[in-house]
Amino acid sequence: MNSLILFFTFVTVATAAYTVFAPALQTYIVNTHNNIRSNVAKGLVAWKNGIDGTKRTAGLKYPKATNMYQLVWDPTLAASAGRRAASKNSSETATYPYLNAVLPAGVGENHYGLAVGPMTPANLAPKTKFDNAMFQWSFYKKWGLPNIKYTKPSDPIAFSGQDNSYQLFAANTYAIGCAFATYQPQDSFVVVCHYKAKGLTVGVPIYKNGTICSACPAGSKCVVAKGLCAKN
Repeated sequence: MNSLILFFTFVTVATAAYTVFAPALQTYIVNTHNNIRSNVAKGLVAWKNGIDGTKRTAGLKYPKATNMYQLVWDPTLAASAGRRAASKNSSETATYPYLNAVLPAGVGENHYGLAVGPMTPANLAPKTKFDNAMFQWSFYKKWGLPNIKYTKPSDPIAFSGQDNSYQLFAANTYAIGCAFATYQPQDSFVVVCHYKAKGLTVGVPIYKNGTICSACPAGSKCVVAKGLCAKN
């Protein structure tokens, strides 16, 4: 009996090889993130009504940021993202986010494609895989974040996009790495991006509000055109 139970547990833990996005797509991913961060830092992003029913003044923008880093690609983060993407647990009793590989300490994560059932076909081009993920992570385009102070969602599955957008806006994050894994015969894929530093602490603002680039961290300089702080 015990051997049968162990076998069942084994087969429900999916395994897959991961793929780090190619160099051209690495640039695309970094630029996509930095364009979002630049628009936030400059106070250009609309702060929409909340999914919880919070109403905001028409035309209200997220406040400008004084200390938001410009992201760079980190191969180590891409590898850790890949290990996570390749460790999906497909058991119906698995616990969200259904990934078995350890998330490194101090690293933030956005993931896409973790539903237990069938997802988008695995044969999509890598860029389309990332674009699909970014569409889900861009919660802020439809619903406003509850607060500039990091607020954990009441339902981490239903409102996962809220956490995703907080991670996109986190000022202390300075590096990113992403990868994907495809699963057969389920015909599905998982995209994971890792961020360092995570920059999300409950009750603490995700960035400082004020004059753009006026409080760039030590060891960084302002990229005026972007309104972001680049590490030296």
